[in-house]
Amino acid sequence: MTVAFHELYHQTARALMPLYATDLVQAMVDANLDVATYDWLIHIYGQHPRPFTLADWLTYYQPNRLEPQWLAKLYEGGHLYEENGGFVLVEQTLKWLRDHLAADQEALAAIPLPSFELDTLVKRLYYLINQEVVKAHTRHLAALRPANAAHPLVKIDHALTELMTLSAESMDALTAQVFSEEEQAQLRADFEALLNHLYQHIGLKLWSLLRQTHEQFLNLVGKAERMVMSALGYSPIDVMVLYAAFALDPPTLEGVIRYYPCHNPEKLREVWLRLTEHGVIAQQEEHYALTVTGRDHIRKLFDGILAVFETVEGIPQEQIFELHSRLNHVLGAAIDNPEYDTFGAETTRRLQLPRPHPLGLMMQVVDDLLALRDDLRRNVWQSLEMTGVQWEAFWLIANYGLHSVEQIAGQLKDRGYKAQDYAQALVALLERGWLEYHDEKYYLSEDGKRVCIKMTADIDRALGKVWLVLEDALPNTYHALRTLYYGISKLVKKPVVVPSVD
Repeated sequence: MTVAFHELYHQTARALMPLYATDLVQAMVDANLDVATYDWLIHIYGQHPRPFTLADWLTYYQPNRLEPQWLAKLYEGGHLYEENGGFVLVEQTLKWLRDHLAADQEALAAIPLPSFELDTLVKRLYYLINQEVVKAHTRHLAALRPANAAHPLVKIDHALTELMTLSAESMDALTAQVFSEEEQAQLRADFEALLNHLYQHIGLKLWSLLRQTHEQFLNLVGKAERMVMSALGYSPIDVMVLYAAFALDPPTLEGVIRYYPCHNPEKLREVWLRLTEHGVIAQQEEHYALTVTGRDHIRKLFDGILAVFETVEGIPQEQIFELHSRLNHVLGAAIDNPEYDTFGAETTRRLQLPRPHPLGLMMQVVDDLLALRDDLRRNVWQSLEMTGVQWEAFWLIANYGLHSVEQIAGQLKDRGYKAQDYAQALVALLERGWLEYHDEKYYLSEDGKRVCIKMTADIDRALGKVWLVLEDALPNTYHALRTLYYGISKLVKKPVVVPSVD
């Protein structure tokens, strides 16, 4: 079924929003503004410094559904003042809006352009918004149009803002009126290609947001988990091996080493042997398995996490379950794709909490997806015949400004390697011609820079691609995850209930 043009316009506008510099909802909350007042702000700002009058409201009310109570709310909140029978933005709110719009334009301009040109698409959009039927509603918004030299995505974003002041029927009718069937077909193809490009970039932002959400989950349950670990006499790496042994079927030392490819295999072996000596893991017939003691320890760790979640009230369960379903769909599609080796994600997926809880399900799928991210990265660096220790050292030099053995070893101290191991990894990369050494520091060589560019492109392509299964649900998924992230952030600030360990 062919998608109507008005829906393509709306899909593209929605796809641009997650790529803005700031989350609009949070930015408005921080500025003590109600989200529902944003359209009013844009209309009033568009004709600043001329006051926004009753006549203006009557002009823009029908196409935009600007409810009058939100104008009153802006006035009561001190964001407007009266002048010459109308309303004008106060200086502080005016500055906030200018800064917000400028930051969003800068963010869009920073997005790499797609491989196809956008000039024709921009020209056709501007031809549409210069039609009198659009200009009748957007003369004040036209004052906000980006300069001719602006980034194409900035122009597209603004053009869509003007175009969508029309009804769906009017947008479709106007498009059919001004363009031939051949031009419409090309316009449709250009929008579909642009959407695919934007979805790839939303996908990359989603990985960053997943990592941030994961960190907030750790902040929420970390104290309780550490209390249980301490009571059981476990170190962090002990728990890592215990979790892997629980998730692997059957648990093997080789599987643990494969599951943690960037950790020192000798350190993992040492922990494995210690857990077997303490009766946590034991050989049963042909395979190893967790003992009753091991399973009891897992239960206590999981119960500690659940005890925190079960103190949380007011969880919007319907929204969380919908978000979980979408994220789980992405995960399942990637695991089913023979193009990827997803051993890590498949293993992490089996680390299920014993009792279902909305936040527990979300923490689980976030962990699963981050394991998938590591799998997709590993697929790339292993194809270049790099070891885990070489990959992490190379990546830190390339992206995080670390240039010495001591800096790298300090950053990765939880991996179980010594500084000497990283020194050997850097020597190996030097011998491959990917690094150079001067002034007692390591830097990427010209060959190393080329390798890094290709590696980054391959990783980004894979990371962005897995999200395309969500299609036009992707922007809403991003916004839903942002909402969850802010919700967890607020919970982290509250006192944590630490369970007792039986």
